[in-house]
Amino acid sequence: MTLEELILRVNYSLRGIDDDPPAEGTDEWDYWSSLLNKKIDELYSDTTKNWNIAYDKQDLGAVDENSVSITLPTDFMSASDKALLVTADETIEIDIVKANDRSKGVFIAGFPSKLFFSVPLTKSGNLWLPGYYKPAYPSATSDIVPLPDANWGVAAVAADVAFSDITYEDKAEALQARANYLYTLMNKNNRRATYGSPRVTSYVVDRIRGVQG
Repeated sequence: MTLEELILRVNYSLRGIDDDPPAEGTDEWDYWSSLLNKKIDELYSDTTKNWNIAYDKQDLGAVDENSVSITLPTDFMSASDKALLVTADETIEIDIVKANDRSKGVFIAGFPSKLFFSVPLTKSGNLWLPGYYKPAYPSATSDIVPLPDANWGVAAVAADVAFSDITYEDKAEALQARANYLYTLMNKNNRRATYGSPRVTSYVVDRIRGVQG
């Protein structure tokens, strides 16, 4: 679903066929887009979950035996498994460990996040990091909405608009209920894709309003 299609569906959820959707660049378009960006933040900032759609393997750049650390991309959220040192003739897997186990591998720490080489590398090459990276906000009308189910974005944005605008307040609870239902389905599908065992970190964040699990 594109950003333009999402705005169209939010409009239909709130107004039916009674009014045209907001045009790009209008205050209402910008407001609804900002609500979508907020929902993207809420989804991917929940560090108790790793959404499969956010998985990528990125080349962090060249490293060698003298490398001490390498700065991670600003969209990095968490590592999925091992770092990969790709040399001219082989790929070496490197364990990513907690800082207090740093003698056993590399570890991630700091703000901004860096990958530290507590044990010197034995070869030079490019370091690749499989993991979860936060998608960019959609900005152009044709940009794809980076959500596991864009229909959740439609319902969640429409619910936020309805809760804040007396014109649509009678639809707010039903829209929120639909958003919560679609969120639950997204979560189940994400778990199914990881065989029921998504990686979990020890952080705690605020839950999305009215959603369990």
